[in-house]
Order: sequence, then structure tokens, then C-alpha cells
Amino acid sequence: MNARRLVLVERTSTQEFDRFAEDRGWQRVALSIGPDDDVDADRPSTLWRTPAGSVRFVDDTVIGCQYAEPKTNDDEADLRAGFVCYDRDEAVMALDLDGSQEVVRRGYRFIAGAAIGDPAGGVIAATVRGLNHERSDVRESALIVPQYTSWTDFLPVIVQVDEQDPDPEVRRIAGGIRMLLETTAQMQS
Repeated sequence: MNARRLVLVERTSTQEFDRFAEDRGWQRVALSIGPDDDVDADRPSTLWRTPAGSVRFVDDTVIGCQYAEPKTNDDEADLRAGFVCYDRDEAVMALDLDGSQEVVRRGYRFIAGAAIGDPAGGVIAATVRGLNHERSDVRESALIVPQYTSWTDFLPVIVQVDEQDPDPEVRRIAGGIRMLLETTAQMQS
């Protein structure tokens, strides 16, 4: 099974996820953190050993969503039995650009949270569609995805938004993301 993330549609407490895992006989893996290890306080996570493999649960405060990373199909099935979740394709399909600002922002948070691995056409197309939308709140919400993923495939459209978007706030945010993506592109070359 390839690397996969399932974004939880409804927030859950860490205690509720712990109960869910323990009810299935999953065992929490104690993470040892050395003095030189980098701890990501914005993305607290718990690793669980399962009968089939492992699952990492993350409460990502950067983009405001929770996700799980199952290592096997059986673990994914267990997660889907206990929670409503989206993988990256499902998150893209659920995106409603005609919804309220809150609905659109939540949709792009789900897409960003589920976007793992190589850049995917559906994620890129949904993001570009949002960046070209007539509503500035939709364009601003779509910026969550390139900012979070740091996929340099977004660089051409981010440059365009940075230079041509009619909303100064959208241009300002895009300018910061442009710097991030240009730096990432330089590091990759």
C-alpha cells in the first residue's frame, strides 16, 4: 500500500481516538525523542502498532484538521469503520466552491491534509480552479494547499496570483508562498 492519509471529516478528541485504537487492540508506540530531534508541536501525533501494521494519528493545528496514516488496507478499513474520512481523491471530490467561505476553507484544509506523496493532478486542478475563482475568499482558501504541500508544481500559478490577483490580501499571501516555493525549487535543483 502506498503512503496514504485519511482526513477525519469530524474532529475527534485525542482521548476518543485512543479509545477507538485500544478497543481494536492497537498498542501505543512510545516515541523516543533525542536531544537533537525536532519535535513538531504544531502537529502532535500518536503512533499505534496494529495487528496488520501501524497507524499514525495527527492533530494538525497548522491547517486545522486531523488525519491518520494507515500502513495497510486493513488499518484503513478499521479507520473508515470508526470515522468518516477522506483520502485525497475523496477530498477533491467533496470540494464545494459554491459553498460558504467556511465550507470552502474546510474543503481546502481537507485537500491539503490528505495531499501526501507526489503531486496529484486532482489536487493541483482543484487548487488552480480555486485560485482562478471569482470570489477572493475562495482564492485565499485555495492558497492553503500550495503553502502546506510546498509542491513546486504550483509555482507558475502562484507567480500569476502574486502578480495579478485583484485582491491585495490574496496577492500578499501568494507572495509569501511564492518565496517558499522558489526556495524549495532551488533546494531541489
